[in-house]
Amino acid sequence: MTDLRIGIITCLLVFYSSISYAQVSFYNKYFYEIKDTATYEPHFFATVAEDSTQLVKEFFKMDSTIAMRRVDILGEKKESLSTKWIYFDAAGWVSRETDKTYLPRDSTRHTYFYPNGTIKETRLIVNNYTISQTYFDESGQERSVTITDAEPQGGIEAWYEYLRRNLRYPETLLGDDLAGTVRIALELDSSGNVFLFEVMNPENVHPEFQKEALRVVKSFVAKPWQPRRENGIPTEASFVLPIVFKIAEDY
Repeated sequence: MTDLRIGIITCLLVFYSSISYAQVSFYNKYFYEIKDTATYEPHFFATVAEDSTQLVKEFFKMDSTIAMRRVDILGEKKESLSTKWIYFDAAGWVSRETDKTYLPRDSTRHTYFYPNGTIKETRLIVNNYTISQTYFDESGQERSVTITDAEPQGGIEAWYEYLRRNLRYPETLLGDDLAGTVRIALELDSSGNVFLFEVMNPENVHPEFQKEALRVVKSFVAKPWQPRRENGIPTEASFVLPIVFKIAEDY
């Protein structure tokens, strides 16, 4: 497996050596672009290169070690036909790959790897529905795993109902007819307690939307969630709550 990885990396180096990287941008830990680096701490910087068939963006940690590579295959009108994300661990080995195709149907295949390079998990999602999910041990043998995702008390429906009753469009923005989606990242411990929640895309949405979203989430996550379970054993979990702001029709 080590020889195979060295061969793949060598091919990638040869393949990318002919591309000139001119554009540099900065990103937070959620891979959202940030421009105000004095206010928001950059965790990655990225370089971009494009030719007639593909767009390549490489993300590096601030110490210049590779973190992620994104490759978009482009159509005649420069539209993205498919996208591949390759994530690297601290040692520089591939930890996860995600392949997404947009036509004729939206499908995504996730592949996760153990540190020794063998496949840990594969997952196929088509039109936002999980079609298949397979797990393997470190020797490559398929293993049985039962996953119960983390969820708030009352299920995810309780969150939507709470949001409907409590979320308010900021009055100071009513005359501006603004819209936006605040994405909140949650981190849960193995007991279901939310120990972190923060805005993932701070420069993409108005500060008033962020303030209101955090207010609602802070109140909602005060109660412990049902933790994520793997074969019945509680584990830590990550969760993303998108909160959409738009002017209601009755305004």
